[in-house]
Amino acid sequence: IELKFQVPPERRARVEAAVSARSTAARPLRLQAAYFDTADGLLAGAGVALRLRREGARWVQTLKAAGADTMTRLEHNAPRRERSAALPALDLSLHQGTPAGERLAALLASRPGAVLACRYRTDIRRTARTLRRRGATLELAFDQGTILAGDVALPVCELEIELLDGLPAGLLAVAGEWVQRHGLWLDTRSKAERG
Repeated sequence: IELKFQVPPERRARVEAAVSARSTAARPLRLQAAYFDTADGLLAGAGVALRLRREGARWVQTLKAAGADTMTRLEHNAPRRERSAALPALDLSLHQGTPAGERLAALLASRPGAVLACRYRTDIRRTARTLRRRGATLELAFDQGTILAGDVALPVCELEIELLDGLPAGLLAVAGEWVQRHGLWLDTRSKAERG
């Protein structure tokens, strides 16, 4: 379960400092991703996102799909062996046998000959750390960067709070504290949806 909040421009420095505060474990990371879909948006229309993301020196192929409710999602991450800066080719077989992979396979089977291509990219600088509070283990991830699609560039400045373990009530309580302290607002759109 993950909640995403938009950060007001005047609060960016404070939110970034708060994510990094009192933690030598806060880690900065550059995330560069390419998102794939058909020309007519078959995946996006079904609430599915397929990306290749460079996380530091390694690539990870990720497939996400809507879950049973608005707070949950199906997600499958497949680390790739490639270490070069060049975008590797998609390998859909990496998602076989997973719920997200089954959803993708059904979508593509419904449209024989569908071609997946890079539709947009993201370039994000993330500062993240783990937080244990209120019976929950959470990841705080402060993202700043850009979504790029053709000639259009959309700025990104958001805080993601993800429940890694424990009770959802802990996630909601901590999220409420951050909203109150920093004037954040909930945004249910993913980077994929914004792209």
